[in-house]
Amino acid sequence: MATVAEPQAATRGVETSAELELTVVMPCLNEAATVGACVKKARGAMERHGIRGEVVVADNGSTDGSQQIAAEAGALLLPGPRFIGGVVFDVHTLLFAAMAILIGFQSILFATFSKVFAITEGLLPEDPRLNKLFRVITLETGLAAGAVLVVAGIGAWVLGLTYWQSRHFGPLDPEKTLRIVIPGVVCFTLGFQIILSSFFLSVLGMARR
Repeated sequence: MATVAEPQAATRGVETSAELELTVVMPCLNEAATVGACVKKARGAMERHGIRGEVVVADNGSTDGSQQIAAEAGALLLPGPRFIGGVVFDVHTLLFAAMAILIGFQSILFATFSKVFAITEGLLPEDPRLNKLFRVITLETGLAAGAVLVVAGIGAWVLGLTYWQSRHFGPLDPEKTLRIVIPGVVCFTLGFQIILSSFFLSVLGMARR
């Protein structure tokens, strides 16, 4: 198993950027027999020499449990491609999945808005299921859920920015960057939509009270 050691200024785990001195990155593909020992040896060497560092395992789609072994040995895991049969799921499928999530959520919102408006205008009869749902999902609930997603999205962007900073704001690996940025964009967009939708549904509900 090859290892690459590099200075790292980004924050990871419990370390802060001021504390972290070294990151050991280990590429991994079906290394269940060796990854645990490699991680422990790297961590042990840093401890013996008083180096404040971390071990990161960049998994490339292992199917033999290498990820769990590495995590149990104390390594941080970087996301990588996933293999199901002969199909590889990577950033390209992640991008299409993000698009599907946003389009699906927009479709649900449109259907909900249309039904609430139709009921308010007397075009459709009252729906007990919808009334029960609105007693649970209130304006406050929507705002809280939206805020959590917005914060999660911002957190992903900050993580991406620190990764860029660790590369001295130079060229980036598109695959690694997109694995951080795409989920951040989805979370932020969904959170913002939920916040606005909660206000709009609350306005529509006023006419029904």
